[in-house]
Amino acid sequence: MAFSAVSNFVVGDEAGKQRWLLEHYAEHQIFNGAIQTTTISISAGISEYPIQRMEDQEVWLLTHQRMHQALWSALGAGIGADLATLDWKKESQVYDWLNLHAQIHADIRGALGL
Repeated sequence: MAFSAVSNFVVGDEAGKQRWLLEHYAEHQIFNGAIQTTTISISAGISEYPIQRMEDQEVWLLTHQRMHQALWSALGAGIGADLATLDWKKESQVYDWLNLHAQIHADIRGALGL
């Protein structure tokens, strides 16, 4: 199943969030693999981080932002959207972030031809 089918979870549903984290991590693995097989110039490569777990929400956001920025830069897109700023206690912010994030993943899939 592609992450695009599980690009969201319901706030408060921990099992759904855990599934989202795993599917999301798998898609980042696919992105990294696709970038390695393209002619896109990558000076330092794309680092992989353990984003399939979220033990500290703030650390996860910063780590995830680094991964996305590396992808965005590798695709020649410059500075990407800020995915590091989110108040997890505000449901509307979480859903807005999830929607923005899903769109970014769709854009990356499109850029990589996935």
